[in-house]
Order: sequence, then C-alpha cells, then structure tokens
Amino acid sequence: MGTVASACVAALGFGAAPAMASYTAQVQNGTLQIKGDGASDKLVLLNEPGTVALDVGADGTIDFSFDRTTFTAISVDAGKGADEVTVQDLTAQPLPDGSLTIDGGGADHHRRQ
Repeated sequence: MGTVASACVAALGFGAAPAMASYTAQVQNGTLQIKGDGASDKLVLLNEPGTVALDVGADGTIDFSFDRTTFTAISVDAGKGADEVTVQDLTAQPLPDGSLTIDGGGADHHRRQ
C-alpha cells in the first residue's frame, strides 16, 4: 500500500484490511485517483453527503473516505483483471456528469446505482 494511502487510512482511523492492498487512493491536483492492481477485484464508490467512501472488496467495510470539497473529479483505474466497480449515489447531490471516469483495464465491468 502506498505511503499516501497508509497515511490517509491512519489519519481517518480505519484499520488496514487485506482487500486494501488491491487498491490505492489519493487526491492529487483536484482529482480523486483510485488505482487497482492486476487481480480481479470489487470496488464500491459510495457517494455520501459530503464524502465519497470506498469499499474495497464490496464487503461492507469503508476502507477509504474523502471529503468532496477536496476534489472535483474521480478517476478509477481498476487495473487488469475482471474488476467490478459499482457507484452508489446515496445523496441528493449526485456526482456531476463527466466528473467520473472508470478504466477497467480492457475488461470494463462497472455499474451505477
């Protein structure tokens, strides 16, 4: 896991979970950058009031959480493998059109709820 992701997890008080090794996340230049590895993984992006939370492994555990005021776009590079990326809008303020890009590494498996 990258240093930035480790610091973020530590600062937010979340414990490290085995699934977290498959994704890293950081805000850089106004973009929330989420990167996966070469394995087939599941990722759920939860658009919550004021935050975007990431559930790596789709196991119901929030592995990363980011304040929406710190970024204006989200870029997901799921890496190689048959990844499943799900976006759940849980707020009356959905992500703006065009602010989310998902690259499934040639095997795009994503859906929006």
